[in-house]
Amino acid sequence: MQADYGLDLVKAFEDFLNKSIKLLPLYNPFTFFIQSLRLAPRPYLSIMYGEELFSDPVRNLMSKYGVELTKILDPGLNVQSKNDELAVIGHKDGSVGKLIVKLVEEIYGMTSELNKLGYPVSNEFKKYVKAKYNEEISAGYTLEKLMTEADFDYKKYCQGRYIEVERGVVKTYEREFVRDEFKIRDETTIEYERFLELFSPLLFLGIAWIKDGRLYVAC
Repeated sequence: MQADYGLDLVKAFEDFLNKSIKLLPLYNPFTFFIQSLRLAPRPYLSIMYGEELFSDPVRNLMSKYGVELTKILDPGLNVQSKNDELAVIGHKDGSVGKLIVKLVEEIYGMTSELNKLGYPVSNEFKKYVKAKYNEEISAGYTLEKLMTEADFDYKKYCQGRYIEVERGVVKTYEREFVRDEFKIRDETTIEYERFLELFSPLLFLGIAWIKDGRLYVAC
């Protein structure tokens, strides 16, 4: 009897795991759409989904189902219309979209831990990243090839770098605690539009993200 109960628990867990994995962006177009709105430049979203995404009818429809977007980052220019046009947008805190993104992260975390423990399941985030790096995204180019030829050191962002934007310039840096205070080191600056050029596809695909003031790239 106990053996049957144990097998039932294992079967229930496997069913739960399989159903959870099917919700991930690699397999579920709706979840991919929600993830793509997690943090992405407005110009790139307009290219991928059309300017209609920002029309009142579409925004009202998304809002009806709890998907609400807000500005996360802008170039910090003196012209507000330009700031809005070039903004990086994402889900509002507490919105359904934000909660779905959090759920996806939890599922990724679960598969990662199970994989480490030897359970026969893939690390789904690594699987997703590998698939997207090898996916053709522009004129026969894969994302990986575009990144390789971009003359930019993406690997510096694997562990995250602090990011600040002011007057059309993006500054990223690391910091260390020295003699009771934080010191900035390895500071780099790039023009905001160059930043959009380098990071738009990665942000859209969820391969790059900003968390706690740091910009990360999945390596």
